[in-house]
Amino acid sequence: MGDLGYFYAVLQITGFIGGGAMLFWLLKDAIYCDECSIDLKRCTIQERYTSEPLRTLQQKLQVFKNKLKTEPPIAAISYHAKEMGTTKAVDTHLRTRVIVHKCDRCGVSHLQCDTERSISNKYWSGLPLTRIIHWYKPENSHNDLDRSK
Repeated sequence: MGDLGYFYAVLQITGFIGGGAMLFWLLKDAIYCDECSIDLKRCTIQERYTSEPLRTLQQKLQVFKNKLKTEPPIAAISYHAKEMGTTKAVDTHLRTRVIVHKCDRCGVSHLQCDTERSISNKYWSGLPLTRIIHWYKPENSHNDLDRSK
């Protein structure tokens, strides 16, 4: 078989390394429940677009963060829906996105809020130091999370 055998061996090794890297890339950001050892399911995505200055948006994000600490998460999600901008990305340069994941077994939830800047009409880039992450259990929150976009 000669050179073809070596080529085939290199192809197998490359495929193994590529597959492992792809699996790592897919699973590195997976959100899972420590108690149940299962992946959390996404149940809410809410996006808001704004053309306000970044400083104003950061002040609103601080209010959002304080609401997460002092009130049920649904209050913070409602605040995000009302105060963080519009649902349409027309003439805007900033976007906030709230994503809620929930464990099907025990009900623990993970809320993540990211702020992104527009690069072009289709592409957004995350802003450093603006991510907010909050874990909560069902007894600390309402189960009627807002499913609107």
